[in-house]
Amino acid sequence: MRALILCLTVIAESTTNSGIYTKEQALRGERSYGESCARCHGANLMGGEGGSPALTGEEFLSRWTGKSAGDLFEGTRKTMPTDDPAGLPRQQYADLVAYLFQANGFPAGDRELPRDLPALNQIRIEKKK
Repeated sequence: MRALILCLTVIAESTTNSGIYTKEQALRGERSYGESCARCHGANLMGGEGGSPALTGEEFLSRWTGKSAGDLFEGTRKTMPTDDPAGLPRQQYADLVAYLFQANGFPAGDRELPRDLPALNQIRIEKKK
């Protein structure tokens, strides 16, 4: 019972500064980004001419800080790509979110970012430390 409580405490305290994705997962996300996202958000993730928001830097962080990784995952999944919302596999969305975390300077860890919403909702997006 004590191990379960400790495990739940660790999950509840996860943040983007806790190494919540792997480098390999972010690399897969980068490839997916190039295929599915760069045409609108730009190759450098700084937004597109059509008003697509930047996915790195202060604009991104001010929009998502204090929210959960689940909020980012679901917001992305339900609206992107704009020509086929929710058209990618859940794993691919998780990989894309991992890439966004890497691009924003959050550290990688030894476990992949999950693709299930309850686990993602336990991860808080914070400012970089």
